[in-house]
Amino acid sequence: MNRPHPPPVILRRPWRLIGLAAPCFAAGLGLSTALADHDPSAPPDASTCHLYDPVEPEVLLRRLSLDLNMRAPAIEEYEALAGQADVPEATVNALLQTEDFRQWARRFHMDLFWGNVDNVALNSGNVKLNTATLAGGDQVWKTASSGRRKKYRVEDTVCQDKPQTDIDKDYVLGEVPECEQVGDACLDGWVELVPYWHTAAQDTVKVCAFEAQTAAEGLDGTDLIPCNYRGANASAECGCGPDLRWCYTGNSEDTILTAIQEQLLLNVDQVTVGGAPYSSLITSTTGFTNGTLQFWKKHLAPMANLTKAYADWSDGDAPLASDPIATDTTWVVEQRGPQHSGILTENAYSLRFATNRARANRFRIIFEGQYFQPPSIEDASDCDPADPDITERCTCRQCHQVLEPLAASFSQTALAGSGLIDSLPEYEEDCIGSNNIACRRFYETKEDGAKPGWLRRLQYADDETPTHAAIKAHIEAGLPGLTDPVIASGTFARSMVIHLWTHFMGRPPILDPLDPNVETAQIDALSQQLRDDNDFRGIVRAIVSLDEYRRSR
Repeated sequence: MNRPHPPPVILRRPWRLIGLAAPCFAAGLGLSTALADHDPSAPPDASTCHLYDPVEPEVLLRRLSLDLNMRAPAIEEYEALAGQADVPEATVNALLQTEDFRQWARRFHMDLFWGNVDNVALNSGNVKLNTATLAGGDQVWKTASSGRRKKYRVEDTVCQDKPQTDIDKDYVLGEVPECEQVGDACLDGWVELVPYWHTAAQDTVKVCAFEAQTAAEGLDGTDLIPCNYRGANASAECGCGPDLRWCYTGNSEDTILTAIQEQLLLNVDQVTVGGAPYSSLITSTTGFTNGTLQFWKKHLAPMANLTKAYADWSDGDAPLASDPIATDTTWVVEQRGPQHSGILTENAYSLRFATNRARANRFRIIFEGQYFQPPSIEDASDCDPADPDITERCTCRQCHQVLEPLAASFSQTALAGSGLIDSLPEYEEDCIGSNNIACRRFYETKEDGAKPGWLRRLQYADDETPTHAAIKAHIEAGLPGLTDPVIASGTFARSMVIHLWTHFMGRPPILDPLDPNVETAQIDALSQQLRDDNDFRGIVRAIVSLDEYRRSR
């Protein structure tokens, strides 16, 4: 019988417990606590309290493996370390080259970006399909919208359990179907087709004939409207289009959101393990796309109700394939327009942070290391607590005079969406006093509002106050006006070093100059290294090579 081999014998140096004896509490009286003052070979000194103490190489290997590869070392890795006084540099380099490290880097950045988009609603039920069970037990796809079902069939009901050709033998797939009068309703039958979320090799599905219409145009009253654009649900002659491409399903929405999150993470891969400069994380105009996202942009996003996510394709986006395949999950590089700026204009970041203020605030936290704090003393002089201009409102202005110009840098992207809006007309006179949903989404419609008829992003872009002038300048400069100075000044590098230090050390760096263990010099050196090399792997290697990391606390 095969028996498991016993674990190898690992020789260990004796452990030494560091006790916090009374003299340790005399640190504030001038006794040294600096790491540099500690000689590990010297006998314990009761007058000195050390924050760090050397650890055995096996303990360090375990820590490195857990931190960089999210796993405990294999027994073979322990065996290779036997007899060595420290973890070799080659071992650290090997840990930095693994697939596990790539996955760790993704998790680290997801935590920073709050990149989960599972709760984003891409559309309402107006152009969404779900299934119903027919009398015979089969599943049939039908519109999820009660109003649209009534428009098709007079009543809120579903099609009959029979082929549409049983009702109309001359029926051609995609045409306006004839229906049978059943009580007050006029009921169609079902058809079979391959929907866009299936490959050609997969089975067909049953779809109610009204939903399977493929006409390019329909009537809304007496107005002719396109069937492949939002508002098509107002026409009984508009269906879900060829292969149902103009309608969402719950599954297709989930598939798109999963792809959106992966799109963000592929950008992270490029700058962490792909060799691209780390700072291009927030500046690059290159991105990634696949058939799923191109299909969404071309066919589904334009159908979204304007109360939901706005993600329409723009001239500033990368060109779309003429006939994208929704089931094609192959990722390819795309070249976006100059309006784009790394992950800051990717779908995931823009959809996760629905307002420009939220986008700017998260940028400030991640890449500038700054948080807004309410003032300790309120300045209520020369202000109006109800001023519609939040940069002039009492209390609010303390933060918003800083935040609003930063937010203006993101204003080329739609609120509650990821589509660029810089191609929209700056002024629409017809929107003044209008209740039109498009006007209300993008323009100031109130006649007594600030700049009625103008795009909301331009409401306070003028020279009336220094803050307004700053808003105007940030709009004109776009995101490069925000990202370039942050990178050039070293703020980006320092902020990311502090994030990484905090992660690996389990605590923020000590930056108080009066603290005897102050670590400002280490942060300065690491920040300069990242600024010079622009290399993510290199800065991680540097941090885990520090004594502060390699010794126990």
